[in-house]
Amino acid sequence: MEDKLDKLLLLIEQQNKAWSIHLDMMQGLINIIDAKVNSQDNLLKEHPTVREESNSQPTQPFNAYGDTRPYGVDIEEEKNAEPESFPPAPTQQPSTIEEPTPPAALNPPMEGERVVSLEQPKQEETIPAPQSKAEMLERQVRLPE
Repeated sequence: MEDKLDKLLLLIEQQNKAWSIHLDMMQGLINIIDAKVNSQDNLLKEHPTVREESNSQPTQPFNAYGDTRPYGVDIEEEKNAEPESFPPAPTQQPSTIEEPTPPAALNPPMEGERVVSLEQPKQEETIPAPQSKAEMLERQVRLPE
């Protein structure tokens, strides 16, 4: 009988050890899951989602006009504004437009090189800019020769 009780006690002790190991594993899993959930909550607290609605009121109303500033005041202010401090842009006449520099002048020949041109450069006559809409239409009808 004593042997049977010893065996029974030994089995109960082994079962208690198995339960304590099982309990430790479950506690470890709970700690891991808890840490994961807490880290997600902390991330959401540090970096809130973009689509989250804020309960705060806007600092300025969307409509800038009201009793203090009626509609159209800004338009009247623009009409009565002082003239700009900079002068208007000068109009360029065709005679003041600079001629483009030939490519040979941009890249001068290196020492020891000689530039030989077989043809004389053609001189293009400058056509003055049209002064009226009639001149523009006349130039469109007339084909260049």
